[in-house]
Amino acid sequence: MLAIVIGWAFATFLYFKVAFDAAFYDGITIVAALICGILSSVCIFFGSGVYAHKLLRFNWTPGAVPARVPDLLSPTLLPFILICIVHSLLLRLVIFGFSKGLSRDISVFEGYGRNKQVSEEIVIFLLISVAPMALHYAMSVWGTYRNANKEV
Repeated sequence: MLAIVIGWAFATFLYFKVAFDAAFYDGITIVAALICGILSSVCIFFGSGVYAHKLLRFNWTPGAVPARVPDLLSPTLLPFILICIVHSLLLRLVIFGFSKGLSRDISVFEGYGRNKQVSEEIVIFLLISVAPMALHYAMSVWGTYRNANKEV
């Protein structure tokens, strides 16, 4: 299990370094990308436990309890969203603390007065930060779906 967590940390470190450098003018620092990778692997590890608990009846005996996709999404979607929100907030704090240039690039709103709107930088940041979590969630749900619908 430790190897999987370290693998996720390394993969997300590389992903964040490349994605933030490609998407923004001021790239992310190596220290910030490393901390973001570690935080991502911790959130993924925590999410694995939550998803395993919520989907235990489908995984306990392969093929005994058949599952449809809504049966798998309904107990796990809210925890996934909450984990993504916490993960995004933590990444934003790390970027604020360790990557000042990138932190200035990511603004929540742009414009003044009545012309204020959500900036595209925050949307890009959220898409980048949620992508590893969404990949892990999809892998968890797909694995459970295949496991629950095995022919016994």
